[in-house]
Amino acid sequence: MRISRRQVSERQRSLAWVKLAIAVVGIITWAYGVREDNHRVRWMGIALIAGAFLLRFLFTRPRGDE
Repeated sequence: MRISRRQVSERQRSLAWVKLAIAVVGIITWAYGVREDNHRVRWMGIALIAGAFLLRFLFTRPRGDE
């Protein structure tokens, strides 16, 4: 079963929003950890940012007819 370009672009768009949301939550968490001088919260924020960055490579555009 082939997936149309429209379905792929809609899926990529929704995944982009999820990645952006994770990155924003990570930045807010990191900033809160810095403000409160809490190293655990700071590292959780860094982990969320790293996770959002790694998700960039997980779901890439399928190769083939571009």
